[in-house]
Order: sequence, then structure tokens, then C-alpha cells
Amino acid sequence: MKKLEMLKNGMVDIIAIYQNFVNKIDDTIEIKQGEDYTASLEDWDIEIPLIVSESNTDKFMLSVRDMSYSDDLVNSIDASVWSFLHEVGHLQTKQGDLKSKIMRFVSHKCKSPLQDKIYYNIPEELNATEWAVNYVNLNWYEVKAFEQELLKAYETLYNKVLAEAV
Repeated sequence: MKKLEMLKNGMVDIIAIYQNFVNKIDDTIEIKQGEDYTASLEDWDIEIPLIVSESNTDKFMLSVRDMSYSDDLVNSIDASVWSFLHEVGHLQTKQGDLKSKIMRFVSHKCKSPLQDKIYYNIPEELNATEWAVNYVNLNWYEVKAFEQELLKAYETLYNKVLAEAV
């Protein structure tokens, strides 16, 4: 079996972990595989990437730190979980419109620190991050248990794919 096919098949279990967690927040949200962490207000779903990109993680995590005022809180949870909760925040605040999508496109195409600052300060983005930070503050133990289960599943999947490659 090819590695990419193995990854896609293995994502079924990982998607189930995300789905079980989000059902505790809102059981109408559907989790599915996609290219990046994104939320759709129209479809009321969240896409989860097959492989997490590191390209914008640092920039995103700075915005979380700005919102939380606590490096300890931010550092206690993996960036992929913060990204996911941020997307849940878009749905829970019912914010994430065309303007936000245009700025996302511009900020990814233009490698300017100013563009990043503009993007992460769009009200929809700030509100989604604020929702995520508040959720973690109120539910840290649940989020931590979810993180541990999720990261273990990713590690198992990636190790399986690597073992097949050898």
C-alpha cells in the first residue's frame, strides 16, 4: 500500500477522535479531511489536514499568545489543537465570511509581516481565537485528554507509514 493511501486510510480514526471531541461542544458540526484547518459556516463543518503544515504555525501561535496573555497556557496545548479549537470558534461565534477568506488568501500569497498582522487582527479571526482561549481556560483537562489521544493516534499512524516504508 502506498504511503499516501495509508495516511488517508489512517485518518478515519483521527477524524473520529476530532468528531467525538467536537460533539461535546456542538454535535451538529461535521469533521472531514481537507487541505488545512478550515471551518465552513455554510456547510457547518471543519476540515482537518492530512499533514499539518508548520509554515504559519508560529504566526498563528503568536496571535493565541496575544489573546491569552499566558505563555504557560499556550505552551501547554499543542498548536494543532489550538488550530482546531480556533476553527470551532469560527462556528461557535458564527463568524468567518468572505473578507476573512480573501485576507487568508492574501496573507498566504504575500509574505509580508504586515499582511500577517492584518489577517490575525480581522475581527472574525480575533473572535475565533478568543473563543478557543476561553474554551481552553474553562476546559483545560478535557482539552489535554483530547490532545493526548489525538497526538497518540497521529504518532501511531505516522509510525505505521514509516515502518511500511522501511
